[in-house]
Amino acid sequence: MTKEAAMARIETKTIDDKGNFVFDNVKPGKYYIVSWVTWEKVRGYQVQSGPVVANYNMLGQQMGGGYVPTETHYDATAFEREIGEFIEVTGNGQVTTVTIAR
Repeated sequence: MTKEAAMARIETKTIDDKGNFVFDNVKPGKYYIVSWVTWEKVRGYQVQSGPVVANYNMLGQQMGGGYVPTETHYDATAFEREIGEFIEVTGNGQVTTVTIAR
């Protein structure tokens, strides 16, 4: 983006739970709409949390199964991505709907 374009930017806030927003009183012309999308991915995994529990006979041989006590650990990773789309406003009062979600 050029320095001139960055200086002429118009900012707005999200106005509904689907991410729709509105720019009012935009003059006819070509525009680039850009948004930063952030999300978090959580991954769970099992780790051993104690000694193996098993049944042994008098000779010390394992009889049947047993189990490994575990607990769940979680890792969270944050992501961020810029998405954008060019639009053209051709007249005053024109309503343009643009979908930039990917």
